[in-house]
Amino acid sequence: METKRSRRIRHSRQDWQGFVSEFLTSGQDCKSFCRDKGLNPSRLIRWQGVFRNGISLPSARCNP
Repeated sequence: METKRSRRIRHSRQDWQGFVSEFLTSGQDCKSFCRDKGLNPSRLIRWQGVFRNGISLPSARCNP
């Protein structure tokens, strides 16, 4: 039986900054947003923490 392997896409810091900003303004929950964008929720949480202190974005908790 053959299974599909998805290739891991490496996003840049700027990509993640955009994803975090878009998530915080989207009004979606974390799982839905990540599913729509093809992202791993734990990576979004990690990058949200990275940017929390470095840029002025509204604070929101992303629970996977």
